Amino acid sequence: MWFKSAQLFNLSIPIGYKPEILAESLKVFAFKPCLPSLPYSIGWGAPLETNNEETDNISLVHAANGYILFCLQIEEKILPSTVVQQEVKERVRNIEECEGRKVYNKEKQNLKEEIYTTLLPKAFSKHKKIYAYLDTHNNQLILGTTVKKYTEWFLTWFKKSIDYTEFKFLELKSLSTIMTSWLKHQNQPQDLMLEEDCALFDPNEQGKTVRCKRQDLTSEAIKTFIEEGSQAKQLRLTWKDQINFVLTSDFHVQAIRFEDNIVDLAKENYAETKEQQFDANFVIMTQTLTELMNLLKSLFIKTSADDDKKLEEVAA
Repeated sequence: MWFKSAQLFNLSIPIGYKPEILAESLKVFAFKPCLPSLPYSIGWGAPLETNNEETDNISLVHAANGYILFCLQIEEKILPSTVVQQEVKERVRNIEECEGRKVYNKEKQNLKEEIYTTLLPKAFSKHKKIYAYLDTHNNQLILGTTVKKYTEWFLTWFKKSIDYTEFKFLELKSLSTIMTSWLKHQNQPQDLMLEEDCALFDPNEQGKTVRCKRQDLTSEAIKTFIEEGSQAKQLRLTWKDQINFVLTSDFHVQAIRFEDNIVDLAKENYAETKEQQFDANFVIMTQTLTELMNLLKSLFIKTSADDDKKLEEVAA
């Protein structure tokens, strides 16, 4: 359950949600196993696996200290396109040899659809859970993935389940410019420490990217790239010796690793059951990750004060 990636979404309407109210809304779109004839199934599942055969309202959410955890459960059928294409080729070859005629594109497409439908019930399934939690203190959603497809699926189902929920547009500062300054001048906030990984891109040459791993980011080589016009696209950082992560120029937090002192703190609760340990992990994770996300918001999201400062600079 410890998040490996995170995105932040501000809610435009204040959420006074109680866990049981959210669970009731999610129950309408609870996950159901994928039917043999369908390529995938999506719905809300239980954040914590239980022995209950049926998912009840309470199990759809896990709440503590004003944070409400829930997850989108996905079952996808694995049917590689190469398998379908190979079967199509075999069918086409048999038709052409046995019937002495050419098979054209329209018939090939019909064969492809027929084969896909036939093979789908025999395909294996891949299961995935996408976690997120509502932060009722700061009126925001922290989503535990940065994968575009899964992000779109989650937000679509969230809006479908919570009819009046809308997200507030976040106007970002130039993360690349700020992170490049950190590399060049080591002027990042004192709670953030530069690590040894980064990715630099050249805005004048599309596709040109330099990735540095286990390198001294204060070296002359890095400074030379920057002086030649390269900008930071990704930067690995450590916050307060608690979370090690990669920050990207599109405000994604990736490759999150909670340091041992944080994980050990969750274990100090001496949980006797799986549920108790899950709750301890959730409490520590949300407190720590939310604090980091709030810091990043203060650094990278534009505010009315920024606009006022810009107007003052123009007037001067």
